[in-house]
Order: sequence, then C-alpha cells, then structure tokens
Amino acid sequence: DSLVVFNPLLKFQLFFFSISLHNSTTFFFLSFDNFIIMSAVELIYWPGFSGRLQPIELLLRAAKVDYTINNDVPGFIGSSAEPVFACPILKDGDFVLSQTVAIVVYLAEKHGFSLDSAQDKAHALMSVLNLADVFTEGFKARREDDKGEAFLAADGRLSKWLTLVNGSAAKHGGKFSFGDKLTFVDFFLLNVHLSLVHVFGDDYKAQASKHEKITSIIKNIRAVPEIAEFIASDKFLPVLPNELQGADITAAGRKK
Repeated sequence: DSLVVFNPLLKFQLFFFSISLHNSTTFFFLSFDNFIIMSAVELIYWPGFSGRLQPIELLLRAAKVDYTINNDVPGFIGSSAEPVFACPILKDGDFVLSQTVAIVVYLAEKHGFSLDSAQDKAHALMSVLNLADVFTEGFKARREDDKGEAFLAADGRLSKWLTLVNGSAAKHGGKFSFGDKLTFVDFFLLNVHLSLVHVFGDDYKAQASKHEKITSIIKNIRAVPEIAEFIASDKFLPVLPNELQGADITAAGRKK
C-alpha cells in the first residue's frame, strides 16, 4: 500500500559493498535517506471537516492502511484521467474512483470488510444506501427554515429511519451491523450517527437512545482499537462545518 520513491537531493549515508566487476572491487554508497515512503492511497476532499469522507477514513484506519489527503479538489478533478464530478475521490495507485458508497465497497472487498454471500452483500449495500439517505435528509433538514424541526418530530422522517435501521441491525446484527464481524456498514453507521449528533445534538441523541441495537453497535464500533485511536487523535476532523453544529438548536429542536 506504499510507493518507494527515490529522492536524489538527500545526502548519502549508508555504505554497502557490491560484487566484483571486471576484477575490480566496486563500492556503492547509498542511503535510506534517499528514499521517501509515499502512500499509494490518496483521498481528495475539502479541508476542515470530514463529511462523506469519514467512512472511508474509518475503513482505512481499521485496515491499518496509510493514506494522504489532498484538499485541492478542483485541481485534482481538472487533471484526473478518470472523469469524476465531485469529492470524495479515492486514488489507489493509478486507480481513481468517486462516490462514497462505491469507494467504501471497493475498499471493503480489498481489505476484508465485505461479506461472503451475494445475498448478504446485497443486504449490506441496501443498509448503506439507506444510511446515505439518512445523512442527506438530515443535512438538508438542518438547512430548512425550521432547522430540522419536522425531521425531528415524533412522526418525522428521523423516527422512521431509526426504526428501519434498528430493525435491520436487529435482524442481521450481532456485535456489529452484520454479525460479529466489522463490515463496511459499520463505518457508515458511525458516520451517520456522528453527523446527526453534530447537527441535532441532544434532540437526535434522545431519539437514538430509544433504539438499543443501534446504540450497542455504535458503542462496539467506537471500541475497535484502531477506531478509538483515530477518534482520539488530532487527525479526526469535525464531521460537518461548524455552522451546522447542533449547539444552535435548543432541546426542543428550534433555533433561538
């Protein structure tokens, strides 16, 4: 998952001996300082927050894969050999891919976070697409004139989505969303959960706490050592811009 790139500008430090050539002994001087390790995985996304990039980062962290983040979104899109419209974008060596779900499914297959049967893979994909819809609806609802009051209502869309997600987790899940194995669905679930906490604060938490399976699975995902370490680090960015933060909303869900 890394590329070794020669850097001729760095000084030689390591000495090693080669075989004899034409009856003369040849010495070569080389340094490991002349080589820099560059990640073959590059993620392209806006600076300052993680948004739809977050489930991709969570997966790569869980897989212990090094990556770099390129914030020059217009520059990358303009020069990409693969036509892409928007970020997040993955560059894995020469392979370029956009769309969050497509990226996560690709990386899950590559790094062991997918499922085995065609039926389980289809159900997992359905779950992820449902979660992507929750993310989109919550984001849009926060920008409405009512700041998401209708979305948060007892009979609103959030309640319906949480019931659906909890039902799926109860049917398919164990320790995680699909049995006791961490899968790509879990990275999306944590991302959507953190997004809704960010934009709706205690209003969302109050509804989510009623769904025991969701609450249990999120706790287990956060306890995965690589995930816990990432969340505690300075590399873990806010999931959405500050202007969408739930601190602007009262417990009743209305902005003051």
